[in-house]
This record gives sequence, C-alpha cells and structure tokens, in this order.
Amino acid sequence: MKAEKMDKIRDMSVAELEHKRHDLEERIFRVKFQAATTQGEGLTSLHALKLERARVATILREKKEK
Repeated sequence: MKAEKMDKIRDMSVAELEHKRHDLEERIFRVKFQAATTQGEGLTSLHALKLERARVATILREKKEK
C-alpha cells in the first residue's frame, strides 16, 4: 500500500506536488482547529496527514535537486 502511494507521488510533476503540499497544509490546519474546538476527526487523521505531507516534501525536494 505505501509503495503504491509513493509511486503515485513520484509520478507527479513539481507543480502538482507543490499544490498537493499546499492542500495538505490546509487540511492539517483545519484538523488542528477542529481538534481545538472538540469537533474534529481526531489525532489519527492528523498523524496520517503529517506523514503524507512529509512524503510529498521529500519527493519534491528530490525532484528540485535534480
């Protein structure tokens, strides 16, 4: 499962990766805000979003170095 997700991320262009990273940042902000007001998805989804953001940032950095 993780390998498939990484392959999909690796196939994205730099612009797509930057857009996805921006979307993830917004989603993380919303989840944190909802958690603060006790109406959120929970810490599990926050952790998953942060992991995906880290994956995207890693691939984006690799592509920009080339």
